[in-house]
Amino acid sequence: MPISLAGGGKKPSRPSSHKPLEMDRLIRLATELEETLESSGEPKLNATIIDELAADLGVPAAHLYVAAATMSELEFDTSSPVLLEVCAGGCQAWGAVDLIERAHDLFVTRSESDQTTFGIVPRKCLDKCERAAVVQIRTPDGTAGLSETTLGQIDEAVAQALD
Repeated sequence: MPISLAGGGKKPSRPSSHKPLEMDRLIRLATELEETLESSGEPKLNATIIDELAADLGVPAAHLYVAAATMSELEFDTSSPVLLEVCAGGCQAWGAVDLIERAHDLFVTRSESDQTTFGIVPRKCLDKCERAAVVQIRTPDGTAGLSETTLGQIDEAVAQALD
């Protein structure tokens, strides 16, 4: 049974487009993340740990990001000068999981081609529920918000922030 992770803000007036991930699955994945982080010796989660665990478990990386947002004990590395913060709560119903997967794919592609990368940080709620799916881009120049975010906007935001 899906359980909302949203902060309780006003929902969009348009119908949802996606089914949120099941809470029991997220809890199992969060437990795997916690164990992997402990055994890695790293102090915080990052895209590399997520990518390796996703491959080991045969699950989409985005599912692990969403799972991490369910556990406040799991912290992400936020040391990168550019961060994409993606609502992984109620925004799931408006495509947040796809947005996280796109961001992760961009991270992997940039990393493999020795381009500047960025951090991906899932958030339980960014408190802009009526404009779901919501993403914030944090750079040294400031923070920008995207609402009703599309996959193309993720591509554009990363390119503008890093290229």
